[in-house]
Formats: sequence, C-alpha cells, structure tokens
Amino acid sequence: MGVLFLAAALQVTPPLRLIGLRVETVGTQQKLIVEATGDWGPVAVTRDGRELVASLPVEVTGPLDPPPVAPPLGGIRLVRERGAVQLRVTADSSVPFEVQRTGRMLTLLFGTANTDGIPPDLLALYESMRPPAGSSEETFEPPASSSGDADAEEQRGLHLGPLRFSPALLVSYSRSDTSIDTPQPVRDSYLQAEPRLGSHLSLWDGRIRANYEPQLRMRSRFEKINRTSHEANAHADIPIGSRLIVRGSHHLSISTLDTTEVDGGREYFFELGRFRRNDSSARLQFAVGPRLSAVAGAGINRVDFEEQTSFFDYEGRRAHAGLEFMLTEEALVSLRYEYDEVRPPPERPVIEHRGHSFVWAMAGELMPLVTGDVSVGYLTQDMPAAGAGGRHYSGVTLRGNIVKEFSRGTRFALYGMRNTYLSSFEDNAFYLTNTVRATIDAQLPAGLSARAGGGYHWNSYRTVSSSLGAPRDDRIYGWTAGLSRPLNRWSYVRADYAWERRESNVPSFNNESTTLLVHLGIGMFESATQ
Repeated sequence: MGVLFLAAALQVTPPLRLIGLRVETVGTQQKLIVEATGDWGPVAVTRDGRELVASLPVEVTGPLDPPPVAPPLGGIRLVRERGAVQLRVTADSSVPFEVQRTGRMLTLLFGTANTDGIPPDLLALYESMRPPAGSSEETFEPPASSSGDADAEEQRGLHLGPLRFSPALLVSYSRSDTSIDTPQPVRDSYLQAEPRLGSHLSLWDGRIRANYEPQLRMRSRFEKINRTSHEANAHADIPIGSRLIVRGSHHLSISTLDTTEVDGGREYFFELGRFRRNDSSARLQFAVGPRLSAVAGAGINRVDFEEQTSFFDYEGRRAHAGLEFMLTEEALVSLRYEYDEVRPPPERPVIEHRGHSFVWAMAGELMPLVTGDVSVGYLTQDMPAAGAGGRHYSGVTLRGNIVKEFSRGTRFALYGMRNTYLSSFEDNAFYLTNTVRATIDAQLPAGLSARAGGGYHWNSYRTVSSSLGAPRDDRIYGWTAGLSRPLNRWSYVRADYAWERRESNVPSFNNESTTLLVHLGIGMFESATQ
C-alpha cells in the first residue's frame, strides 16, 4: 500500500502557487526574490520596452501586492494570466541582470556589484599547509540548486561543450618543520605548483557536475613529499517528478600530506604514507509540503594505503534518515537519525564498531550578517574488540562553523567540534576530539588583507596504556598570521607564518613546529582562484 501511495504521489504534479515576493538590497544591487510552493522549472525572461517580463508558471490564490523598489529598478507589476503570472519589472535596458533558481526560490538580480577593485575571492585564498578535507560523516548543508540558469560565476571561464575552464596557477614556497617518519619534526623546504584548471564538467542542465585539481611538489629532500597529489569530485542532482530529488556525490583523494583526509582528529601525524580515499554517498529528498522534506541517504568511505604507515586501511559505512524544514529561504533546520559502522579490517580488528546518533542541525543565515552550520547530537557506539574501558561511548557531539561579517573585507569566524575518530594507538578503537578555533580577516590600508587566528585541540583516550599506566592524552595549540595583497586584477601575493605545539603524556609525541608559507596566485576571469 505504501509503495502504491508513493507511486501515485510521484505521478501527480500539483500546480505551483506563488506564496511570496520581496525585494532585498545587496550593496548596489537589487535582488527580487519570488517564492513558490515547489521547485522552479524553466522560466522565460523577455524584454518589452523598458520592462523586463518573466513568465511564471504559477497560480495566485489571493491578493499579492508588489513590494517597493529602489534604483536601478523603477517598479514592479503583476499581470495575471490563465495558469500563469507575468512579473513585469521596470528597468533600463543598460541595467545588467541575471536569473537564478534555487529550489523553491527564483531570484532576479539587477545591477553590478561594487567590488572596489578587490578580487572577490581574496579573503578565501589562504589555506593551511595541509588543506582541510571533507569528513567521512554526513555534513548538513542547504539543498543544492537544481537550476539550469547559471549565475555570474558559472559564466566565467573558457567553455568547451559541457566543460568550463577557469584557469589559475598557485605557486608556493614552504619552509616548515614536518613529521615524516618519526614524531619529531624535521626542517624541510619545497616548492608547490597548483595548476588550478578550474575544470568543471556540467551535464544535463547542470544537474551532473565534476572537477579535478592536482598539486605538484618538488625540491624537497623527502621523496614522499615530492609526489603529486590528486583530488576529484563529482555531484549529481536529479529531480524525479515534482517532489523527489535524487542526489549523489563522490570524492577521490590521492595524497600523502593531507592527513586530515584519513584522520580528522589528527592522531595520524607521523610515519606518513601515500593513500587513496574514496568517499561515495547517495541521498533522497522527498517534498512533503511547501517547506518540509523527508530525507534519507547512505554512504561508504574507504581509505587504502599504498605503503607501511602509522595508520591503517579501513572502510566506514553510514546511513541517515530524517526531516528538513526550510525556516527561511536562507536557513534550513533538520532533525535526523544516523547510523555508522566500521567492519573489522584484518590488520586492525580492534576498530570494529557500530554507532547510533540523533542530530539536530541548522545551516544558512542564522541572523543578519551571521552565517553558519551548527549541529548538536547524542551518540552511542559499541566497540566489542577494544581494550578495557574503551568498548562503549555515549555522549554529546557538536559541530559548528559561524561567520560574522562586520564590513567588506572584515569578518570573524569561529569553529568548534566534539566527535569521536578511529584510533591506531594500542588497544583503543576510538578517541574523543574537542576543537575550538577562531580566525579574523581584516582589510588594511595600501590594499593589504590580513588574517590572524589561533586554536586549541585536545584528544582523549579511554583504554589504559600499558606503558603509561593511564589513558593517553594529547593537547595541540597554535596560532597563525598572514598578509596578502593583490598585484592586479588577476594576481596576488601572500605570506603566512604558523606556530604549533603538541603536548602528550606519551613523551615521544611531544613536538613543536613552525611553517613559513609564501605563495603567488595568478588567475583569469576576475579571480586568482576558482
């Protein structure tokens, strides 16, 4: 009966209804947002004299007064037709505009953003020596757009059929203390070239996307560092009927230095080796109502090492189900159940476990000029093969990333996390990680941008160590500071310095390291990175 009901629901396509119309000012631009009861299909936009006409395939069941506008718009009119509505916007033909579709939101953006001569991505150019990678856990994000109308970012670059290239080159020099074979870091320097092809494959009206980026390192005295790293991603968003969306993604990473791809809690930091990570996931989203959706998904995260390291191969499997509610067009709230398991690998059967958690999450605009992704959960997991004291865990999990924009070029970001990760230390199947990190970006005179930040990270273990007579305990803290400056519209130069210290009750794990990183970015199409 349930299958028949679902099949009938998928076959019925209720007409869209117009439920909201408003205007927002974004700098020097006017944003006209139209909200419907379902996802938007193709929308025809034509010009009739001084009016721009959007033919909306929607119904209006009651009065809907057009909102007031500001330049460069002159006014808005709604003209009802049979089974449709004409949205007529008065704007001079010289005013540029773009159309964006994001689920139930149709956005018409008028005017040109005032960038003050600063590349839009400048504050996002700096990343750490070991770039943060996607976690194996399911992340919570607002629904991806199923739109076929490309925004301004998608229009940039060189187009070759379904391929788009936005080429850029990032050349870096690094002088750092790095733990390669032992926990004690050694001084090394190398060059790194990232030919960021900005390659994006877009098929089926943008519903299937893929990209690939390499990293080439050279002039290090360690063969392991001189190897090329590879990263590729693929995403698919396929609507079925008017209510169901099927989503899928795959992430591939082949690297040595990007240890957080393998172990997000940073226990794995020495005796490094080349690995291959494949993380695949699939997700169903079914629209129950205008703002409410039921979701379910599953994924597999597999890590394989090509050589002997201080970590191990493993395969994690996960599944989730729950509800998502669109609180506003910029914020999404969810409540879900999650299940994860790791089957015992032959080389380390002690990590076998099964976990269950209930998670509340919110993502998007939390308040004016504050965006973020916040989740709170309660996790229980069992590790039957672990050592005494570490066979069960129950507790709260947290994850939050909040950004406060003060003005153009000045923002404050706060990140916090509490979670468990697989362990390679003695008889521990897991360890508990708590992290807090803050950064501030600021625009300075003479075209300079600055970033400063610091963080504290601690890992706690449950199984008593045979050599310590107590559980292992690690503390990692440090700070970073950097300056960058655009050279022209297509290039920038940046220098950063970082200091970090690891303190552990395992004496051989104590260390201190510094990193000096200088890089030059050269790009096209208004930004040195894409």
